[in-house]
Amino acid sequence: MVVAAVLMVTSVIAAGGAVAQDGGPPAPPHSVYGDVVDSSGNPVDGALVEITDASGTVIANDTTENGTYSVNVGGLDEGDEFTVSVANVERSDEQTLTWTSGASERVDLSVEVSSGGGGNLPGGGGSLPGGGDDDDTGDALPKPTAVISIDPDPATVGEEITFSAAKSTDEEREIIAYEWVIDGETYTGKTVTTSFDSAGLYDVELTVTNDFAENDTATETVTVEAKQDPKGDDTDGTGDDSDGTGDGSDGTGDGSDSGGSAIPGFGVNVALIALLAFAMLSLRRQH
Repeated sequence: MVVAAVLMVTSVIAAGGAVAQDGGPPAPPHSVYGDVVDSSGNPVDGALVEITDASGTVIANDTTENGTYSVNVGGLDEGDEFTVSVANVERSDEQTLTWTSGASERVDLSVEVSSGGGGNLPGGGGSLPGGGDDDDTGDALPKPTAVISIDPDPATVGEEITFSAAKSTDEEREIIAYEWVIDGETYTGKTVTTSFDSAGLYDVELTVTNDFAENDTATETVTVEAKQDPKGDDTDGTGDDSDGTGDGSDGTGDGSDSGGSAIPGFGVNVALIALLAFAMLSLRRQH
């Protein structure tokens, strides 16, 4: 009897130990830590680092201080995948890891930050969207450069003029929008063609925008001249012949220059009158 009781107690203790062992303390978390920097390598303060499971559900997060974060990832099973990324930014690196009990991994992330929003870059630079600060007194993000090309310039009334933004550049981003204001009219597109109905100077404005909503504006002035007469006359719009071949403006036709007479044929008429007077006087003397 005693032996049977001892065996029964031993069995119960062994079973209880097994149960305790199976439902024992939770496995230690998988630790993830690292730095978050911008495209220039500067630490980003206030960045929200999120851990998402395979279904995209956020299961842990941390906010950077001086660009550094540390997250303990729990609630997953051995071999489950999870992703590390930064939320509420234009672009973020991300990395997918496999959950392992007690593991510790360093994951550094790079992000694109905007110039008007939340967590600040060191020195008061650009910031993350959605935060509390709005301090853009530091280093600005690279912006596109708008450049206007005009062909021809000067042009003539009614002549088609091509305005091109092809020489506009952006070192890091892609220009996605071109907006023109030409003589008060709005146009869009990388190249615009138009003409003008009268001579004058016309203002041209171009605004280019990249895929990060950064923009730049350039202005130029195009000259439009009066159309030339193909016959070569009346080029100054005064009604006179500018080449001097029709009205004697060169002094060869009507004596309007310093070497001619004031009245056409006046010298010949005077000579004839003088000869006639001389003849009449001679006849009188004979009588």
